[in-house]
Amino acid sequence: MDDAAYLRAQQALPSSSASDAVQLFGSLVDAADMRHDRAVLKQLSMQAPRVRATLDSLPRDIRALEFHWGNTLSLLHAIESQPDSVWTWDQPHLRDAIYHYRRSLSYVVARSAGRALRVKSLVNLANALSHVGRSFDAIEQYDRAIELCPRFAMAIGNRGFAIMHLTRWLYDPSHRFLAMRQAWEDMQNAMMMPKTLEPHATSVFQQAITQIESCFGLDKLRTKLECPAAPVGLTDDERAYRAWSHQHRLFVNDIADFIPASVSATDPTSLPAIVSPTRPLEQFYGLYNLMKQEFVTARWLCYSGLHSRHTHFADRKVLIYNTLDYPCHSIAMDQVRIGLRAAFSVLDKIGLFINAYWKLGHAPSQVNFRLVWYVKRDRKKGLLPAIQHLRNWPLRGIYWLSLDLADKDHQETLEPESRSLQELRHKLEHQFVKVVEPLSSTLNPITSPTKVFTDPRIVMYVSRPELEAKAIRVLQLVRRALLQLSMAVQAEEEARAKARGNVAIGQIKMPVYSDDWKR
Repeated sequence: MDDAAYLRAQQALPSSSASDAVQLFGSLVDAADMRHDRAVLKQLSMQAPRVRATLDSLPRDIRALEFHWGNTLSLLHAIESQPDSVWTWDQPHLRDAIYHYRRSLSYVVARSAGRALRVKSLVNLANALSHVGRSFDAIEQYDRAIELCPRFAMAIGNRGFAIMHLTRWLYDPSHRFLAMRQAWEDMQNAMMMPKTLEPHATSVFQQAITQIESCFGLDKLRTKLECPAAPVGLTDDERAYRAWSHQHRLFVNDIADFIPASVSATDPTSLPAIVSPTRPLEQFYGLYNLMKQEFVTARWLCYSGLHSRHTHFADRKVLIYNTLDYPCHSIAMDQVRIGLRAAFSVLDKIGLFINAYWKLGHAPSQVNFRLVWYVKRDRKKGLLPAIQHLRNWPLRGIYWLSLDLADKDHQETLEPESRSLQELRHKLEHQFVKVVEPLSSTLNPITSPTKVFTDPRIVMYVSRPELEAKAIRVLQLVRRALLQLSMAVQAEEEARAKARGNVAIGQIKMPVYSDDWKR
């Protein structure tokens, strides 16, 4: 777009019709990017809500606009960021960009017609998530893009770059090598796909490849990973459970997202070595044990409830009236409810751990995951100085993960469905959640909201498929928070060791709790 066309497009946008405005908006974003034109990008970010208001019945156009809107904010972030702001915790433009990329991906259109835009949205979302420290979320989005477009070099190479970055804070040397080997393979593969490789990425990937090769050597990197032929598990039931957990990325294992299930369908990740002048350091291992076990129990309860195909004997001879809204009353459904409550509670316990380990000073009885980061647990008062000044990339990732859960005002959230998750948690704890079959009926509250039989202020209706999706989403959030917490402690221990200098440190080896004792 030459300068004259660029100016005409700016003048035409305010009066353009719906679809024309979306196309023009996208062209202007690309042109402003080429020119590093902050003023036009700022103007576009303010005009986006008006364009969006004209697209209520056009999902394809809404999806495209949300994508361009996200790009506008990402570019503004890149232009306005100072060289020393890489460790800034609060980055509003990037937060809003993540929100709009997710909004774009939430609209369903014909797969073939919208695949290219979906792939771009997934990669741009993954790039933003990786930038703020949410490595495991980023890897999932790159994988989704690669599934849609297996030879898209930027998705493959950026996934490798994200894996390489998170490897920095893995405490287990064998896991660190396996992760680095996967990162090396991804970036090597991307370099062999020049048609979809952006010019600026070539030197970045090549530099990273050279760095990995210098650390480990080509012979070791080329060694094939030996995977057992049989999946993990002693019985068919256990193998099915572990396959489901691995498929949905639910193992507390920091390499499970890119290593075959036959190797990684277990929960080995714990805390790294912690240095403390007194014995109470064991408290943190105990806290992590409790959180991890509670998560594993929640995972099993949700799996068991969602996959139950038979009436439990305890459900027999229990008088339940049919309220004619297709309710699901069973121990299986209550297993999912209880599992969700347990999973949600782990998040607040992670907040308690962060408060204790980083000595943030909150009263333990008043700490929760969403607000542990703020002065007097008040978002409006800003982040704690003790938090803002930490150069702890994995911990910052946990903070950004907490933004997937809305506060009471439903502000500053990255997740379009955040309000729904918070409502689900509140109803599970304090009111009622009714699971119903998703039948096509005028009496079904899911398909006909006007026919709800009970007060929605008291009862939340959830269809069985919706409950499964929400359960998996919450379990993924908790699992990623646990993994990021391990990495954050590793980063903090490294920082403390550097500040401490060369001093003699005694070691206390902790015994492993045997599976045979778990009765």
